[in-house]
Amino acid sequence: MEYERIVRDKFSKLFEENEDVERLFKKLKTGTADYKEANEFSLVVGEILSETFDSVFKELSTTPPLIVASS
Repeated sequence: MEYERIVRDKFSKLFEENEDVERLFKKLKTGTADYKEANEFSLVVGEILSETFDSVFKELSTTPPLIVASS
């Protein structure tokens, strides 16, 4: 299992679905965001990242470990 890919996919999904991210990211890209909006964007992205790790680690902790047979 490729953990980096799992985290990236989950983060991307949550990032793309978030309406605040869409609104704020558009302002940041066009250079029309003020400091308050830039701060709000960073907080929202931090929350998404936290939710991503929480979700992925919970999922992985409930997945049975992979048993590798020795030769």
